[in-house]
Amino acid sequence: MNLKHVLVVGMLLLFFAPITVHSQTEIDLKGIIYDENNYEVPYAAVYLRTKKTGAYSTEDGEFLLTITKNDFSDIIDISSIGFKKKSISVKEFLALNEKKIILEENVASLDEVEIISADDYALRAIKNLKKSSLRKKHQINALYRVTTTEMGVSKRFIEYYMKIIDMGPSVPNFLRYELAERRQSADYRIDKSEENIGTFENLTNFNIIRNAHEFKQYTWKKIGDTNYGDEDVLILENNKHVKIYVGLNDYGIYRVQKGDMLFIYNRDPNGKMHLTYHKREWNTHKTLKSPNIIAHLKSEGHKNPEKLKISIRYEFIVLDVISDKKKMDKIVDVRTTGSDGIKRYKKKIAIPYRAEFWHNLVMPPETKFFKKIKSELESQFNVPFETQLELVNKK
Repeated sequence: MNLKHVLVVGMLLLFFAPITVHSQTEIDLKGIIYDENNYEVPYAAVYLRTKKTGAYSTEDGEFLLTITKNDFSDIIDISSIGFKKKSISVKEFLALNEKKIILEENVASLDEVEIISADDYALRAIKNLKKSSLRKKHQINALYRVTTTEMGVSKRFIEYYMKIIDMGPSVPNFLRYELAERRQSADYRIDKSEENIGTFENLTNFNIIRNAHEFKQYTWKKIGDTNYGDEDVLILENNKHVKIYVGLNDYGIYRVQKGDMLFIYNRDPNGKMHLTYHKREWNTHKTLKSPNIIAHLKSEGHKNPEKLKISIRYEFIVLDVISDKKKMDKIVDVRTTGSDGIKRYKKKIAIPYRAEFWHNLVMPPETKFFKKIKSELESQFNVPFETQLELVNKK
C-alpha cells in the first residue's frame, strides 16, 4: 500500500462518515440539508468552491458530492432559495458525527422596495438569459426517467443515460442529444404501446423560458418574494398559472413551475445558471375494448373500467455539466436531418444493456418521485425493483 493510499484511508478512519470510496482517488460524501426547524431543504446547490463542481439536494434534502483526496482542503458552499448561503470545509464536514448541514432562513420582504412592474421584470429576465445562464456550448450528462402509470399506479419504468449538447435556455432546443444507455423494469401495463422517444423534446418544449416569443405574450403579477444567497428573488405568476423565480438585481431565473411541472436552475461557481432538475406528469386515457380486461378492472372496483387512465411521469436529473471542449464527448444525435433540413427521430434505436455501466455509475440520492415509482412497481408481484432491472435487461 503506497503512502497516498494510506493518507486517504487514514482520513476515512479518522472521520467515520456515510461515505463510499469507489476508487483509490474518488470518495462520495453523503449528507442531508435541514432548516432551523429540522425540515429537509430541497433543491439546494452544493458546490466545491475551488474545484467548481457540485450537486444538489433532493426533496428529502439528501445530497451526494464526489471528492478526491486533493479536495480535503476545499470549501463546500451551499445555496438555496429562501436561505442564507452556508460554507463548511470538507474537513469540518468529514468530522461531523451526523452529516447534517443546517441552513439559516433568510427572510425577504420587498414590499417597501420600489421595483419596476412584474411584466418588466419577466421580460428583462428573458432578455438577460444570455448573460445570466451558461451560454457557451456545453455537455450535459443526465438521467431521464420515464414511468407509465395506469389507474394511478406505476406499471413500467424506463431509465436513460443521456448526453446532451446545449447552449442554455436562451436557445429554443438542445443542439444534439444521444441516448447512451438504457434499462427498464418489468412491464405490467395493460396497454402495451411502444415507447415514444419523441418525448425527449418536451424537456425544452414545456420550458417557457426557452420560448421567448410565447413568453412575451403573457401578463405577469408579483405573488411573493424570497432570496437565493445574497440575491433577493421575486416570485412572478402569469395568466396561465406559470410561476418563475427572478433575481431582483441579476434577473437570473432560478425556478419555473406550473402544478406538478418543475424546472430547477442553480448557479455554478462562475455565477452562471444551468438546469439541474426537472419533473412533470402528463395525464390521458385510453378506451378499452377487451371484455376480459374491462371485467377485471370492474372487479377491482373501478367505476369506469372502459376508460383506462394513463399518466406518464418524467424525471430529468443532471449528473454533470462539462464546458471544456477538450473533455466533451462526440455525441451521436438521436435525430437525423432530412433533405429539407428538418431533424427527425430515427424510427428505431437499439441501445444494448450494459450491466457494468449501471453498476459503476454513481447514482444520485433517490428522490421522492423515484421512491414512489419503485414502491408501486414492487407492489405488483412483490418483486424487488433491482431484481426486476436485473432480470428484464439481461434478456
